Amino acid sequence: RTKISVRESLDQLASKNTRQVYVHMLLHWPRCNDELEWMNCEEEENNLPQFVKDAGPPPHLDKQNAWKDSWRALEELYNE
Repeated sequence: RTKISVRESLDQLASKNTRQVYVHMLLHWPRCNDELEWMNCEEEENNLPQFVKDAGPPPHLDKQNAWKDSWRALEELYNE
């Protein structure tokens, strides 16, 4: 899912006809936090397009470890 998001962002940047872009990716909210009122991961999950849902398990089902998959994906993208 992280790779899909990064690639979509890069595609949007590329469509701006820029010559060169330096990109920094970070994990703003790498896990769901039930204590934050505005963070509703389950609702966000339900609103995602099907191709994103098909790309991997919902992160809110494994709150303690989901960030590791995102981190790993960023490392893999960096190495590509």
